[in-house]
This record gives sequence, structure tokens and C-alpha cells, in this order.
Amino acid sequence: MAGAAENIITPSTALEVYGDLYARALVLADCSEIDTKEAEAKYLVMISLDQIGCSYYQIVRKAIGRATGIPEDRIFLNYSHSHNAMGPVGEWKEEDQPSTAELDIPYEEWLGDDVDRLADWDRWLVGHIAEAAKRAALTVRPATLHVGRAPAQIGYNRRVMQEDGRIRHGVNPGGAVVPWTDVIGVRARDGERIATLFSHAAHPVIVHHDWKNGIHSVLGPDYPGYAVDHLKNLLSTEEQSNGILMFAQACGGNVNAYPRASGDHDACDAAGLSLAFSAKRALEDLTEVNPTPIKQHAVTLKLPRRIPTVSECKAWLEDPILHDPTAPNYGTGNIERLLDLAERGEQEVLDLPIQALTVGPELCLLLLPGEMFCEYQLYAEHISPFAYTVVLGYINFSVGYVGTKKDYELPGLTGGHGIAPHTNSPLHPSVEETIKDGIKQVLTELKEMNK
Repeated sequence: MAGAAENIITPSTALEVYGDLYARALVLADCSEIDTKEAEAKYLVMISLDQIGCSYYQIVRKAIGRATGIPEDRIFLNYSHSHNAMGPVGEWKEEDQPSTAELDIPYEEWLGDDVDRLADWDRWLVGHIAEAAKRAALTVRPATLHVGRAPAQIGYNRRVMQEDGRIRHGVNPGGAVVPWTDVIGVRARDGERIATLFSHAAHPVIVHHDWKNGIHSVLGPDYPGYAVDHLKNLLSTEEQSNGILMFAQACGGNVNAYPRASGDHDACDAAGLSLAFSAKRALEDLTEVNPTPIKQHAVTLKLPRRIPTVSECKAWLEDPILHDPTAPNYGTGNIERLLDLAERGEQEVLDLPIQALTVGPELCLLLLPGEMFCEYQLYAEHISPFAYTVVLGYINFSVGYVGTKKDYELPGLTGGHGIAPHTNSPLHPSVEETIKDGIKQVLTELKEMNK
């Protein structure tokens, strides 16, 4: 069983809007359990959001759970991570805010005790995400599931070693990327499209421009929005409904769509068109998934952070890059925090949840949090025991950047954005092996559960 729905979540502000933002919901359910009292435990909710991220993702999941009756551990949020898709800045024009919701939104009921923790805009946003999920759940109907893949590359690995020995943003043609798009097609029994989910691994940072005090002066979905619009046009020649078209971000933590930060809407449009053509190609060669009960498996890894010595921190605080406003990611805040930890001899640990689901004996969804480097997606693809493995990153956005051993072994402040100590709290180089072992464990044990 499957249902899908969407809502526009573009905030009404004084900012320039070059494209609407969406919350899209896909709900899957075990057909054999739909009429039983245990039906709720057999649902799966996937939400794709045109947002950079969300600090209150737990509240969103609880609200969806209250709205739909589906347990929170079956609700997954995926963020496109468009750098032009943040919350409203300045005055939010609530009286001018359009709504595409079709059901009433009882904010206090769905938000519960969290209602007073959120500003007006955030309550509105959470309500409209939950309403899309509820509408999708209410419209589930008998369906078939299909999976496919096609080549796609709209960007490059962004980590480039500069002449000064530091990693900075750039174009690294020899660096790792995930050169494909995965597509999951959901069709009603009569062949009508219910939803199409297509994924790719690349930061949506082409329009990425007009930063003012760390905030964009424009709002929009970057290449994922253009890709959805183009795919809609490519499918419009077919004599059936397009259904809900959903972009899902994969492990693009170290990949940028090209050209980065150009502010070039034509280039963004071209990247979206390229990705849409790839998704259309995959849709033309899908494999139907043999339906079985949805199964789920998860493990939470405890990853140690690399805490520098007191002398290292004090030396870094003298580095000119931390005091140069023209340098990327300048500032001493995180170094001062690490110095405090080093002086107190404390160790920090990052919880990294790895989750996987099967919706057929050979289709696995591997769901990873935060900004995972693409090497982890490539590894999962290489070792997976499933015929089809769709890997998504940015799930619930509960962690930041997660790099590899070679990234964390770079000395001092040379590691670059998200890895160097002045931009993040680096993990210990040993975490790569731990994460790979965790991915292999989850996939292997889930495969055994499907025998």
C-alpha cells in the first residue's frame, strides 16, 4: 500500500523567492497488515524537505507521529540541504502565508508540550509537514514498487589541497563522487504513478550567493527544485498523472554541485535538467520489487572525537587564519571549546545512528544521518548483500560532517571545512573503520532477517 502528498513550505517574507520550497511525504504500508490492529507498526514514512536542515527534527517526527498514529522510529526526514532554503529572516508575514494543506492542522494537538518551544513560523512549518504526512497516510492504496538506477553527475568532489597546504573548496576531478541517481517508483495497481523518489549526492550550492551576516537574501530549492520541475515536464507527455516527485539527498558531504556559489540560475537549471534526464532514464528501465513485509534494523555507533592537546589548541589560537575575516571559516570559538575539553581531560563521543529497511527481499534503504562523505555510500554499495541498495544521507540531520581516515589525519587546521578543528569537532581517524563495520553489520543482519 502506498500514498503520497506534498505541501508548499515557502515562507512569506520580504526576501526574493526564486522557487517554491516543498515538504513531500511518501507512506508505504504492508498490504497484509492494513486491516489489523497492528497496522501502524507496518507503516513507513519518508519525508523529503527543501530545507538546509532542522535543529528541532525530533519535534517534527513527534508531530507526524501524533498526526498519523505511526511510530516515530518509522518516520524519516531527508533534507535536500539547499543553502538557500533556511527559515525566514526578519518579519514573517503570517497574514500573507499561503497554505496548500487540505486538512485542518490542530497545532496544539500535534505539537503537544512542544508547542510553546517554537516560534510562529516553526509551528506553521511543522504543522504543514505533518499534514502532508497525514494526507499521504489517508490515501494509501494497493501499489507496486519499482527500483532503478542511471548514471548522473552534476558536480565534483569539493576538497582540494591548496598551495598553502590547506584543504579548501574547489573542483577536484579526481576526487570521489557517487556517479548515479537511484530511483524508486511507486505505482497504483492500474499503473498510475503515486510517487517517484530520486536521489543524488551533491551539495545544492549553485545559487549559493548573497550572504549577508551569514544569511541568504534569496530563498529557493537550488538544483533539486529545478530537477523536480524538469522531471515533471519530461513526464508530462505521458497520459497519466505524474504523482508526487521527490528529491532525496544522498551522501554528498564532500561533493558540490557545479558551479559552486556562482549565483547562476541558468547553470542551476542546467544541472537540474541533467539530473532529471538521468531520473527519466532510470524510470524507463525499472525492476518491480517483490513485496514482503517491511523490516527494519538499526545500530547506534559511539564514535570518539579527536581531542587535541592543550599545547596544540594554544598554538592554533595564534594561527592567522582564525583572525582573518576574509578567510573561510575564521573564528576561534570551537578551538576555545576544544581547549577547555583538553584542559579538563574530557572525551566527547558522537552518537551515529545507522538505520536500514527492506521493502522487498532485494531492495534495501540504508539511512545515514548528517553530512556523510560520499566514500561511505560507495562502500555500502560495494559490500551490500542486496541486489538494490539505495543510500540516503541527511536523515533527521542529527549529526554534522562525517569524514574518512585520511581527512581526519590531516594535521593542524589544514583539513578544511567541516573537518578542521576550527570548523568542527573532528572525529578520531579510527571512526572510518568503525562506521564501515557498522554499515556491514546492519546490512548483513538485515539480509538474514529477510531469509
